[in-house]
Amino acid sequence: MITDSVSTFISDSGYVRYHVTAPVWKMYDAADEPFWSFSDGLKLKTFDENRNMVSYIECDSAVYWSRLNRWRLDGNVEMINTQRDSFLTQQLFYDIARDKVSTDSFIHIVKADRIMEGYGFESNRNLTAYTVNRPTAIIPMSTIGRKEGGAQESSAHTEAPGSKTDTVQAPVQAARKGRAPLRASERNQGRLPF
Repeated sequence: MITDSVSTFISDSGYVRYHVTAPVWKMYDAADEPFWSFSDGLKLKTFDENRNMVSYIECDSAVYWSRLNRWRLDGNVEMINTQRDSFLTQQLFYDIARDKVSTDSFIHIVKADRIMEGYGFESNRNLTAYTVNRPTAIIPMSTIGRKEGGAQESSAHTEAPGSKTDTVQAPVQAARKGRAPLRASERNQGRLPF
């Protein structure tokens, strides 16, 4: 079954909890492993009991396996949690049964007081209790954009395999220009995101 121009609200226990929008929603319920495909992107807003938006997710494509109760989001996955922290990665998995969100890709997190980056991430579904694996940078927000005594803007540095010393702010700039960072597996093959 194919549905286009999707905009639907989903309720739970009498409250509207989700608003899903997608250009195309394809359902393959007769497949050996039934799944839904959102090949042209997906936007999801979640709400509290008073219909206040509490989180937001957007991606270039998504797949949901209905029997496994598992999601995979791909391409420019952007998320905002209840604390207004924002997350950017290339691929994300959500295992509903285990209430676990994870990725092995590069992740860029902007909090009110710092920016964190790493390769790999595990969290609860609300993105409020999480662990960043193989962290590459923690940049205090007070140092972003600050110039002292006419000196150049400061930035943290890291060594990447097979490259010169590069700034860890480069993935931030790439993300701002619409290019999302590469997956960890691509980085290990020598194709660096910066």
